[in-house]
Amino acid sequence: MPDGSVFNVSLLGTTELTVDGISATLGEISKVQTQSSQIFNAVNGASLTVNQGVFNLQGFNNFTFGVGDSSEIVLNSPSFSSFSGLNKFFVDFSSEGTGSFTYNKVGLALADELTFEVTGMKPGDTLNLGGGEWALDEGFLGWGEAYRDGFLHLTQGNSVVGGKVNAKIQMTPEEFSEFQKDPSAFLAGGTYTQVCFAEGTM
Repeated sequence: MPDGSVFNVSLLGTTELTVDGISATLGEISKVQTQSSQIFNAVNGASLTVNQGVFNLQGFNNFTFGVGDSSEIVLNSPSFSSFSGLNKFFVDFSSEGTGSFTYNKVGLALADELTFEVTGMKPGDTLNLGGGEWALDEGFLGWGEAYRDGFLHLTQGNSVVGGKVNAKIQMTPEEFSEFQKDPSAFLAGGTYTQVCFAEGTM
């Protein structure tokens, strides 16, 4: 497809879309089949924007966003969303170069909560989900810890009105220890940026 292409999808089942080295926009997804898996990749300096539109989610679907070298993916929320937690969202930073993933809450959300499971982040990779201020997610009633199951858990927003967005960022215990020393080096408003964990390089 040519650079700057815009295309729409009326029905999306199990599929994989890769944008390589160009800018492209998925203008609208009208309906997604239940229990399907969609993979959206941006590689080699590509820019992919996914506008969910009405996005009639049936639930129990997997959405994977593969961010390649020097590439970016922007996912814009639907005009109305509810019970998005019935679906699973994954972000994979798979290349050696830096990349970015952004989720924009642009519509109305009621009883809505999304969780993005993020893997493969390297120094310079950025993650911006929902546009609000991040807070450490210590689990139900704060009885847990923000680092558990090999992931740093962050949260923002309200699941009842406006929508809640969670992030699970893959980390080792040693990396979390470094994060604890200076969280502000990683978090700035609604953006999480991976920094180098090597001693003396932060």
